[in-house]
This record gives sequence, C-alpha cells and structure tokens, in this order.
Amino acid sequence: MFNSPLHYCTKCKQYVELDQTKEQCAAMRGCDGRNCSLEGVFRPPAPAAAPALPTTDSKPAGPK
Repeated sequence: MFNSPLHYCTKCKQYVELDQTKEQCAAMRGCDGRNCSLEGVFRPPAPAAAPALPTTDSKPAGPK
C-alpha cells in the first residue's frame, strides 16, 4: 500500500497529502488556493487531453 507524503500547511493548520494538485487540496479544505505556501510541492495538474485524430482505416460511406 502506498502512503501519500504529507506536509504541514500553515494556512489551513493541517497536514495535507502531496499526491494531489493544489486545486484539489484547496477544494477539499475550502481554501482559495492563492498564496499557497506549498505551491511547488503538490503534484502538477494533468495536461489537457489531446483531441482525437481521425483514423485512416475507416472507409467513407458510399452507395452500395
């Protein structure tokens, strides 16, 4: 089992898990997330999903 690393947050006066994003932590604790003393230690947000590319193996529908 994996135990998340913890760090004490001086803003919310609690230990917080560092395997989450700053936004997730802020939402869980009702914090606005601004001026976060732990800004650089949270997991970075996931990149936006790339749009799906059209496949080349599909054939256009035509008359039969």
